[in-house]
Amino acid sequence: MTVLIRMDMKIRYGDSVLGYVWTIGKPLALFSILYVVFGKLVRFGTTPETRAHYPLYLVIGVMLWSFFADGVTRTMGSIVSNGTLLRKLPFPRLVIPLSTSLTAFVTFGLSLIAIAIFVAWNGLVPQLDWLVLILELIELYLFVLGLGLILGIIYVRLRDISQVWELAVQLLFFLSPIIYPFTQIANTRIRQIMLINPFTQIMQDVRTIIISPDRHAMWKDGLVAPVALSPTRLLPLAGVAIVLGLGLYLFKHEEPWLPERV
Repeated sequence: MTVLIRMDMKIRYGDSVLGYVWTIGKPLALFSILYVVFGKLVRFGTTPETRAHYPLYLVIGVMLWSFFADGVTRTMGSIVSNGTLLRKLPFPRLVIPLSTSLTAFVTFGLSLIAIAIFVAWNGLVPQLDWLVLILELIELYLFVLGLGLILGIIYVRLRDISQVWELAVQLLFFLSPIIYPFTQIANTRIRQIMLINPFTQIMQDVRTIIISPDRHAMWKDGLVAPVALSPTRLLPLAGVAIVLGLGLYLFKHEEPWLPERV
């Protein structure tokens, strides 16, 4: 698996002049555009939730979203793109999507440098409960892996799913509170429905842990669910478990026929 991860990273960045710089550069370029439009022109940064730290609020959302979208997309296509390897060598087929998703996770680790810079720029001091962020990122990775497996198995049989996913990514970007503050959604019921989405829940948890000193008050007011195992928090956790379990089940079911179908 380590060999596949190294090979994937070398193929992806080896022929690029800037190499791994693009891992941070592309999300930061997107962040810069969104910040100018929505932070300066539309003025989302003037809301109570983001008044002091909108750039950090936005960069967290963009970096997490970049990992989510890129990780799922690459995991989805990993089975088909490694068809020759599947046909020639006997090995556990799960290694391929697993190594691809781990490659995306490793490259995402470089993006944490940008978040750390913004944290330092905003004068925020790491707290002990920031260790929970490790669990949040593991949860996000498992969600990416599970969704990538599901779409990857469908992609083997139906190549049009890549076009559907491309449209879904664009739709989900605007349905998730990445560029706009979560508190601007006035309807509490809609906020609760949005938090069922594991990505939205994880993103809001990360933002709340890092940015909000009054995080306990925000949890009480329903602006974001606590990281603790409350009923609200159990829904996205169950969603991750279901997605991952379904992905593993479908892959196990289809694994014997994968070399013939790719």
